[in-house]
Amino acid sequence: NDIDPAAQLTIQNLLGGEWKCKNSVAGIGMRKRALPHTAAAIAALTRKQVASIESAFHYFDEDDSGDVDAQELFKAVEMLEIEISLDEIEDMIKAVDNDGSGSIDLDEFTGIMAVMFAMNKQEEADDSDDEVIDYRSGEEIVAELMFASGLYDPCHVFPEAMRWEGAKQLASNPALRTGYRILSNLEKNGSLSDKHLGVVKRVMGFLGWDKRTIRKQCPVTARQLLKALLGFSQISGPSVSEDGGGDLGPEELQLEARLSSVEVPEDDQAILDQAMLWLFRGVPLRLEEEEET
Repeated sequence: NDIDPAAQLTIQNLLGGEWKCKNSVAGIGMRKRALPHTAAAIAALTRKQVASIESAFHYFDEDDSGDVDAQELFKAVEMLEIEISLDEIEDMIKAVDNDGSGSIDLDEFTGIMAVMFAMNKQEEADDSDDEVIDYRSGEEIVAELMFASGLYDPCHVFPEAMRWEGAKQLASNPALRTGYRILSNLEKNGSLSDKHLGVVKRVMGFLGWDKRTIRKQCPVTARQLLKALLGFSQISGPSVSEDGGGDLGPEELQLEARLSSVEVPEDDQAILDQAMLWLFRGVPLRLEEEEET
């Protein structure tokens, strides 16, 4: 979890501006970093940013008191398109509010805004540094997931559930739904390993999550993944009426019926790996993977 801005300010004051720490723990997604030094962050502001900060301050200082409170600061932050919560705003004001008034003046406001700009810039750099999708070939990923005995590659056993364009793997909602159904049979909640997370990031990216959302909210346990997947129509599935009609045609209904009875492995580890194989086969491969496979 990220260290909140107020705690970062406290750490910064105790250890000084040179303190830096950035860590990651596989399967947890924890990140720690020092808050950018205020003076350095202010010096890095562009003229346009300085003008935007001053404009935002005066716009929300409606009574011309020369101070803004947490609510006004939050509105200013939203106007400047900086991502931060109201609670974090209040904590940051407390960290720099020497007189305890609950509000800040233009200089303090500029310092906080400069730090926020610097933090956003670092997060954007993190987005490019933290690879959302790995570069292994599709067959390499399948081989790693099938390492456990008794597992199968869905595209070999249930080719009718896959979608192809020649040798090119396309998206398959039935495969995604089958992966979800298998995953829902887990008896215990388990942490996702690196090999699972690689597939999860592919799937969530395909379903519509951007890099920042994946980096901040990527499921790290099986139950978190189940909850995240259920929010997408590709997983929840098309409507099927009591008489067997609905959005599915006869062939699609037959396929869904067959896939609903797919055998589920006995132990949780095999269930997790088999579910990941189905989920992986439900998303399209990238161009370089298609060329390799």
